[in-house]
Amino acid sequence: MAVLTFQFWHEAWSNNWRSESMWRARLWIPYAAMPLGLGVLTLQYVSDLICLVTGREPPFGMKPEAPAPTIEQITEAGV
Repeated sequence: MAVLTFQFWHEAWSNNWRSESMWRARLWIPYAAMPLGLGVLTLQYVSDLICLVTGREPPFGMKPEAPAPTIEQITEAGV
C-alpha cells in the first residue's frame, strides 16, 4: 500500500497536478502524507513483529507473568 501511494504521489509531483479550485493548490503536498504515514505505520508493524519474535516485549502491553483468563473465570466475573 505504501508503494502504491508513493507512486500516486510521484505521479502528482512529476505531472504538476493542481486542484480544480481558484487557488490551484499543488496536490503533491497533501498526497505526500499518504506514503509517509503508511511508511511510518509499516515501520511500527515491523518493530512490533521483531519484538514479538525475539521475546523482548509481549504483545498488546500484556504482562508476561499474567496468564490469560480461562472461560470459567470470565463467566464468574460476568463479563
